[in-house]
Amino acid sequence: MKRSVWLICNRRNVLVDVQRQINSNEGLKAYCFFSMEALSDGAQRIEEDVRYESPSLILVDYETDVETNFSCVHFLHKNKALAGVPIFFMTKEKTEEKEDVCYELGATVVLPYPFSARSLLRIEKAAQQYEMTRSYEQLLVQQSAVLKAAREIQQLNEKLEVRNAFLYSIFGKYFSEEVVEAILEKPEGGKLGGEKHLVTVMMADLRGFTSLADRLSADTMVDMLDYFLGVMTKIITEYKGTVIEFVGDAILATVSVLPCIYVALNKAAL
Repeated sequence: MKRSVWLICNRRNVLVDVQRQINSNEGLKAYCFFSMEALSDGAQRIEEDVRYESPSLILVDYETDVETNFSCVHFLHKNKALAGVPIFFMTKEKTEEKEDVCYELGATVVLPYPFSARSLLRIEKAAQQYEMTRSYEQLLVQQSAVLKAAREIQQLNEKLEVRNAFLYSIFGKYFSEEVVEAILEKPEGGKLGGEKHLVTVMMADLRGFTSLADRLSADTMVDMLDYFLGVMTKIITEYKGTVIEFVGDAILATVSVLPCIYVALNKAAL
């Protein structure tokens, strides 16, 4: 894949010659910008269209930029779409004074033109290095986004597990597993109002509990109630019933079919 090099120069003959030299390299492709307006349009297209090819290196003609008080270089440094792209200056005659000015303006390299084979190689290597760096940065950004999403998912799962465990500890004592699952899995599961179903209401208590309470000790009565209510709750939930409440020694529940009541009572009696 050829790496794009932007050429900024308002001298047409120089622009054509430099473009020809750049394109002679199999790994490079030159794009010419004859004016500041053209450069601004190119930068804007990068910002608006991700498919528009951004440069891997920018070549600025020193003599052209001197005429505009280095407005091109200042624009390149301020433009976010071109941030980080290496900037090379090219000049007809390379002097120490020009080099000092170019380096002060943020240039990476100052090259005399026409370019030598070595200069073309420097341009190619710099463009290649920038693309490698940009690809690595994009990879890091993608990996960071993936890790962030994974951490967020993990945190949400942990919160969900804590929530579900809490709801199970509350509702699991009184509702069947199907009812609890409906509450946990569906947003409308715990909504007030619920759904209408044909059910049978059952209230069961201990016969003669009042007289027993007068004769037995408190510890014995507690054990008896614990056993009775525990067994009844287990059987009711087993048959997809729902415990509404405990009333003293009685248990109030609903079941979907009437025969389940007799089964529950008979099992409890055993």
